Amino acid sequence: MEKTEECLEDKYDDGDGASKYKTIDEAITAYDFEGARSLLACYEDQEWLDGSRYTGASGGSETNEHAKRLEKIVTAEVTHYMKNGEEALAKAAAQESNLNIIYSQALPALVNSLIDKGDIEKALSILSKYTFASALPPNVFSADDEIKDAYNDEANLFNDMVNSLFNYALLEKDQAILQKCLLLYVQNISGYESDRDYNTKNTAKAKLKEAGIVL
Repeated sequence: MEKTEECLEDKYDDGDGASKYKTIDEAITAYDFEGARSLLACYEDQEWLDGSRYTGASGGSETNEHAKRLEKIVTAEVTHYMKNGEEALAKAAAQESNLNIIYSQALPALVNSLIDKGDIEKALSILSKYTFASALPPNVFSADDEIKDAYNDEANLFNDMVNSLFNYALLEKDQAILQKCLLLYVQNISGYESDRDYNTKNTAKAKLKEAGIVL
């Protein structure tokens, strides 16, 4: 930690040095994410023996300070860009740091905001280009439970966003949007294992029938 403090001090002076900020938090507050990443270099990025950045090899509470602060920077970046409607920049910031999960977790709020504004086509465009961080296992029958759970969680998150669009279109009786939503729904592992459509899509179809809408 002493080396880190020395590095941060070396990067900072009265304004003529490499950094205008003493800490990463100061840079984030000023929305200077490039400056925050410059200071991040002062923190050693080291994986523990078990390959994890967050858990000690012996099960201790040791934490990789570099990884922890990188998450903080990317979270601030994604939040800032999403708030300003710059979804592509938010996605790029997360992908560049291999932290797609931060983008995924922030996306539902953006989709709901676009729906509220009536910008349905943009919401559809974002969802149609969504890239899953958790890959569907090649063989769902023999896949590890942890892999299944990760995919299911992301599939459910994605389908919830599609549901928001679907419900809006259902109230508006917008058949074109309803049809597109049906194409976007994805199955979870249970759907594949039972050889049936994921029940969120079936529920959507039932709503169409109840509303007397034929696509």
